[in-house]
Amino acid sequence: MPHEIGRSFYLFEIAKYYQADKSKIPDYPHFLLHRGDDIVALTLRRAHTQFISADFAQTWLTSGGQLAKWCDRLVALKGTKNTLPLYFKPADEEAYIFYGQFKVYDVKDSPNDIKLAITCGAPKALASIVFLERVRVSRSLP
Repeated sequence: MPHEIGRSFYLFEIAKYYQADKSKIPDYPHFLLHRGDDIVALTLRRAHTQFISADFAQTWLTSGGQLAKWCDRLVALKGTKNTLPLYFKPADEEAYIFYGQFKVYDVKDSPNDIKLAITCGAPKALASIVFLERVRVSRSLP
């Protein structure tokens, strides 16, 4: 059964639903779930998500270590038609809320953009700012 927008799920439920690989900390990419080399879902948390609404999200990606390859793979989706289910975990909550299908529509990674984001509270190891947009599914009447 597909996940409904607005419902909450624990991370293990989301991972099971998408048959995601089990990752070991510290190699765990905390902002997504993957199966093999494919990203299967975004699992954003308040600490790295500057903005989220029903239709848009902005998340901060840090670089370094094993996480770098996942950051690169997410950034590479800019301009493609690939969509990903987005789940968001508010501060002080255990469960993630399902927001729907999103696509990467912009990425900012210039030194000026990074510096400005850090002054606004982004982590000092910030590598990219990823902007996500909800994809609306149009249904045609029979």
